[in-house]
Amino acid sequence: MKHTVLSILVLTALFSSILHAETCNKDVYSITGAISGKFNGKEVSLSLISGDSLLPLSADTIQNAAFSFKGNGYLNNVVKVILNDPEHDYSCEVFLEKGNIQVTLDSISHAKGTHLNDLYAAYQSEYRLRASIAEKEFATNIQGKDDPKTERFESLLKGIDAYMSKFQLDNINNAVGKYLYVKEIGRFWDPSFWKNYERLPSDIKSHPKVQNYCMRRREMDEMKLAMEKQIGQKIKDIQLLTMDSSQVRLSDYLKDHDYLYIDIWASWCGPCIQEIPKLKSIQKKYKDKGLKIVLVSIDKEFTSWIRAINEHASDYDHLIDLTGGKILNQEFSFSMIPHGILLNHEGVIIANNLWNVSLKKKLIEIYGE
Repeated sequence: MKHTVLSILVLTALFSSILHAETCNKDVYSITGAISGKFNGKEVSLSLISGDSLLPLSADTIQNAAFSFKGNGYLNNVVKVILNDPEHDYSCEVFLEKGNIQVTLDSISHAKGTHLNDLYAAYQSEYRLRASIAEKEFATNIQGKDDPKTERFESLLKGIDAYMSKFQLDNINNAVGKYLYVKEIGRFWDPSFWKNYERLPSDIKSHPKVQNYCMRRREMDEMKLAMEKQIGQKIKDIQLLTMDSSQVRLSDYLKDHDYLYIDIWASWCGPCIQEIPKLKSIQKKYKDKGLKIVLVSIDKEFTSWIRAINEHASDYDHLIDLTGGKILNQEFSFSMIPHGILLNHEGVIIANNLWNVSLKKKLIEIYGE
């Protein structure tokens, strides 16, 4: 009888041990990775995404075009699987959840096999598809065109923004939606931002990155409202410097022209430098029809300004506000450059916050061609 009781106790303990192991295994993530065999011998690392930092967790050497990771810690967190090779930027964001996760590292990497990773992969796939269609539309009907057709492109961009926002909000209570909301906040303009903000869970509302964007968004909303209010307002005359250090007034450029386009830029602004050559075709087409284009820099160093003109913008009229934009801001509300303003011959602002495509569209409205 004693042997029977002892056997039962041993079997019970063994069964409990097996059951406990199986239960633990259910909480284990398993990552199986595939990659080109040319990377055999290279190392793949697994790092926890913590804010803007990566915290190393593990590493594996690629063998037979494969690698793997396994563990039961950091579940419900996001990690990054990275190929440690300076010539190839292969990496993949992975949601650590129990189950078998398959990762493919390539120029376009992805993870699948569990609910969250499948959800994230579907989002990325749809976004890439929409972005590809928009890029083709831009190349076909806008880039380099004197008469750009912008309606469809603008509609496609709004569609992308709406898709991103809806996906994030629909999933805001799971790890994918939360991660994307924080990661992509500020990446696109959400006209319903404050209304949608009320739907956020408290941990997302209190996130430092979200709080920082809220502060900037209030400033942007105020600036946007100020720019809208300026439409139809006549500017006060502004005195600025020319390339030979002479003082001139903006009104001097309105005397013999129907319209004055002011492009605010700076030598240190990459997007500004890219914008400048795109104004050439506009200047050529509308110069004899009454349009004057003047580039106004907010550089604080005269020599840097002159150097940038000689390198990138020698075909235009130039002025500079050596106060770094303080003089200009007395008349024009702007926070980012390049920033374009269109005035009529009376010095009244008829369009604000323009760039080359929106300027072309406005001029077609004015001139009817």
